[in-house]
Amino acid sequence: MKYLPLIIMFVFNCNIHAQGCSNDPYYSCLDFWIGKWDVYSINGVKAGTNTIAKELNGCAVTELWTSAFGSKGKSLFYVDNTSKKWKQVWVTENAKLPWGQKEKALIRLVQDSILIFQGTYYLNEVKNWDRTTLSRVDENEVMQIIESSSDSISWNQTFKGIYKRKLN
Repeated sequence: MKYLPLIIMFVFNCNIHAQGCSNDPYYSCLDFWIGKWDVYSINGVKAGTNTIAKELNGCAVTELWTSAFGSKGKSLFYVDNTSKKWKQVWVTENAKLPWGQKEKALIRLVQDSILIFQGTYYLNEVKNWDRTTLSRVDENEVMQIIESSSDSISWNQTFKGIYKRKLN
């Protein structure tokens, strides 16, 4: 009888673990982006490839980017338990450069088809802002816009990519 509370606690924890995050609709915000993609600049030049995958029972999303020139970057997206917001950690092989690693948080979600992440980084000890907008165009196309700002008021577009789903 003295082990009954431990057994109950173990069974309860196993059930939580087995459910993961896949039953929570908030964890499906990035589902439209899951898949393998060819990414093109707005003028149609191939910018690279990207693979977006759900991981850890739906509790995280990973991004594996390879540019057309061969450089690589990886992201981990997750929901922060404290803020209850999606967060992104981005790291490249040039992590020592100001844009080689970034952390962003979801600042706006529009009808599960537009997500806006924003964060800061420092360039020459000056605070800068970085914003990424992901927009679902249809089930086989996503648009990504990356912008930067030195004052968080005026923004400069640094990348606009069209994701086309790889169908094979």
